[in-house]
Amino acid sequence: MKAMILGAGLGKRMRPLTNNLPKPLVRAGKKMLIEYHLEALANAGFKDVVINTHWCADKMPEALGDGCKWGLSLHYSRETELLETAGGINKALPLLCDTPDDIFLVINGDIYCEFKLDNWVAAQREFCPKQTACLAMIENPKQHPDGDFSLESDGGPLSLSDPSASNRYTYAGLALFKARFFSDLDEGLMPLAPLLKKDIQAGKILGTVMNEMWVDVGTPERLDALNHYLQSSHNE
Repeated sequence: MKAMILGAGLGKRMRPLTNNLPKPLVRAGKKMLIEYHLEALANAGFKDVVINTHWCADKMPEALGDGCKWGLSLHYSRETELLETAGGINKALPLLCDTPDDIFLVINGDIYCEFKLDNWVAAQREFCPKQTACLAMIENPKQHPDGDFSLESDGGPLSLSDPSASNRYTYAGLALFKARFFSDLDEGLMPLAPLLKKDIQAGKILGTVMNEMWVDVGTPERLDALNHYLQSSHNE
């Protein structure tokens, strides 16, 4: 199984830190944000990782090289125009899979998490025939109190509901996708949310609740909070 780290965003909310730097290369503690992902993926047994790039695209391979430092083989999918999440994954599909039934992992490059990837991937590795994805979900953070989707039981199908529903969770930016989820897309810009909602409505996407530490490092304030956590917990 291969993995993809999403790293093509503009990082507007993190400026001036991202004036000349992709957001995944911003440092949290003693490491770049993306390094925590690379370490976790290597520890979980992944070998091939694709990273999409756009903003300051050359900085990513300059900083990470071929991945040998982490025992990984890194591949870069450069977007001359920003393609959004689904469009970027669709462009990188030839680097991620060979058949429509291949499964790969996708993780946002601008989050910090302490999820046990090896256990989670092992538990979700076998998809039923109609299933197209499994999303990691978290308790709704302060900046996103209404959540994204509803989940009746851990590991069960996600559903769409009113934001006032009590069983709503937030998508953590970590998912396993079957390649056929993207197989009907045309090349070009495409956000992920409409595709998720379509397959959730059809009962094709499962959700699992993750309880470990998780931060959407979307603002300098959240980066400061993460730095404080890393310093106090010595998790670096």
